[in-house]
Amino acid sequence: MADEATGSARLSRADDVVRRQIADEIILVPVRRSAEDLDSIYSINPLAAQIWDGLDGQRTLGEIRAQILDEYEVSAGDLDRDLAEFVAQLKAEGLVREA
Repeated sequence: MADEATGSARLSRADDVVRRQIADEIILVPVRRSAEDLDSIYSINPLAAQIWDGLDGQRTLGEIRAQILDEYEVSAGDLDRDLAEFVAQLKAEGLVREA
């Protein structure tokens, strides 16, 4: 299990990113100062959306992980890998910050 996914790390969503659902698609949209600053739009699946929603600065990654294991039919190993990869991508893109 990835240490970050089981530890007490708390992350917050960046203030300049909004989550939208359009039909069956869930997207994250960075809102910058102008349209030219709009770097990317990220399409995420429902599991990633639940992780995103949990990144409120209050819950730890371990708590988010436990909730997902309770609600989804996913192996702990697969979830740990997916959670670590998703969080790493969010950090790399500047979409989350340490709480």
